Amino acid sequence: CEIIPRREARRSLVLTRDMKAGEIIKKEDLMPKRPGTGISPQYSKIVIGRKVVKDLPEDTILTWEMI
Repeated sequence: CEIIPRREARRSLVLTRDMKAGEIIKKEDLMPKRPGTGISPQYSKIVIGRKVVKDLPEDTILTWEMI
C-alpha cells in the first residue's frame, strides 16, 4: 500500500525547455520534480553532457531511453 505514495514522493529529472534531437543536455536544462517515475536527480552528473535521442517538449520526465 506504500508503493504508490513512495513513488509520488520521489523526484525525477525534468526538462526546463523544449529540446531537439541531438542537443546536449546542460545543467540549466534540468530540474527535479515529482513524480519519481523517471531518472533520479542523483544521476544528474551522468545525464549532463549527453545528447537527447528525439525531440522532447518542456516538462518531459526523462528516462534512460530518451538520452
